[in-house]
Amino acid sequence: MNMQDLEASLIQSAPANDRHGGTLSSELSLLAAEGFNLAPLSAAHGGQGWACNPDRVCDGFHFLRMLGRANLSLGRLFEGHWNAVKLVELYGTPDQTEAVARKIANGQWLGVWGAEGPEPVTCNNNVLDGAKRFASGIGNIDIAVVPVGAGEQCQLYIAPCDDRDRGDVSRWNVSGMRATRSGTYDFTGVEAQDLGKPGDYQREPWFEGGVWRYCAVHLGGAEAMRDDAVAIVTRRGHADAPRQRDRIARMAMLCETMRLWVLEAATRVEGSDGNENVTSVSASASAAYALLAREQTELGCLEVMMLADRAIGTAGHGDGCRADRIRRDLGLFLRQADIDGKMDRAAQALLAVQGRADAL
Repeated sequence: MNMQDLEASLIQSAPANDRHGGTLSSELSLLAAEGFNLAPLSAAHGGQGWACNPDRVCDGFHFLRMLGRANLSLGRLFEGHWNAVKLVELYGTPDQTEAVARKIANGQWLGVWGAEGPEPVTCNNNVLDGAKRFASGIGNIDIAVVPVGAGEQCQLYIAPCDDRDRGDVSRWNVSGMRATRSGTYDFTGVEAQDLGKPGDYQREPWFEGGVWRYCAVHLGGAEAMRDDAVAIVTRRGHADAPRQRDRIARMAMLCETMRLWVLEAATRVEGSDGNENVTSVSASASAAYALLAREQTELGCLEVMMLADRAIGTAGHGDGCRADRIRRDLGLFLRQADIDGKMDRAAQALLAVQGRADAL
């Protein structure tokens, strides 16, 4: 299936899962059937190197962007899978990486489940205790990369998460991103494997620098809003109205600005080779640039949604309307954790280079 047909198929199936309890199992099966579950892996493990080959980052960027246009919830799960694969490729032993690659080839999906509940998850002799919350993909994800502890003592673990009785999505009562099934998963008594060494999870530029991936999905959502607005305005015969032409031009400029920022962030972050050759200064600079790209993406998405809303009018708020679903999904997806802290850390990095983003 070519990329255009794949996108059309995913767009067609998206409305059915815009509900509480929705699942993306069919969509994930389709991606796996087309080999995209393997794509983040290195070529040595049967993949296309999206998560570990700087020469292939552009291909992965465009795929994430396509998923954002088609189904933001699916893009969220795929981005989590990519993140988990990258952590395994960076820090796993050869045997661990090979074992995970075999499981992915057999149709299993990964995620990174880091958000803590009231009691943080602990680990004793490779047996976990406690639960993670906001665990996206419960019922669809088979293997989780689980951070345990904080700061330099944070240790990553690989753990199975395919026991449906341990997952609870009953509190995922949100207006958008419903199909991600982002609930609570109880790991009490689950055996896990160490992944890497303490402190690896927060290593830059891949920790905060990795925000470029979900920004690429956000960008796709904004492009979908733009496309819907242009199509509706044209169909109504309003494309010659000066105010509508102005909105169309501004949406095009915003989407292109986001594209340039995010692709540059991806190139900087993924250009690092994962070894000791990456200095702490260059890693921090790349991560800071990605955080600036995240801020620019949020601002751009919010303005595109506003412009599209004005262009389409009340019709864009109807039940089953694609623009309404995208607005709800993207509006929630943009509320990633600690957004003020991210911007503050980027600003601190800018102070060291006289406020010049190009000098990072």
